[in-house]
Amino acid sequence: VANELFPVMDKTVIFSHSHRLDPAFGELKEKIEAKMLDKGEDPNHHPYTFENLNALPRILAEQREKVQEAKDLDKKRLPQLMILCADMLGEMNHNKTLGSVVHRGRHYGVTLLADTQVYRGLQSDMRKNFAMWCIGRLPQVDWKAFEDEYAGAFMTREQMRALYARAMGQKYGFLYYRPRSGDVEN
Repeated sequence: VANELFPVMDKTVIFSHSHRLDPAFGELKEKIEAKMLDKGEDPNHHPYTFENLNALPRILAEQREKVQEAKDLDKKRLPQLMILCADMLGEMNHNKTLGSVVHRGRHYGVTLLADTQVYRGLQSDMRKNFAMWCIGRLPQVDWKAFEDEYAGAFMTREQMRALYARAMGQKYGFLYYRPRSGDVEN
């Protein structure tokens, strides 16, 4: 998903305890650095990877300023920021700044991609406000929590179970779910 969104993003930052160890970040980090260099920014002086969420308030403040400046200049396209939170469950839970991104980030051009291996490890108000879910095979207790939170609002419990079963029937299958789409197949 990050690679698909990357071309339309003006800035991308990664928050991860494992970004140095996980080779899956390699290609994306190369793209980020190339884009920064094209804009005249030195990745060594303008960090884009972080091992905790301490820099998040500063990054969001900078993004709000850029968006406000673009609005003041009547620009049609607002600056876009992609935030990746990977392997950060302990810090994502009950983080007010991250919660504000989930609730209001779209208003200032922020896209959040977050992963977790424990669905219930995210606070409830954040879980209920994500615009899209990409769900792999979950422990039954986490699937039940997901189903309890989403079934009935946008599709029936039976429809949700059928979609999950179909997705998990594929090798390395994932269920992509957009709660507010109103389309069972979407």
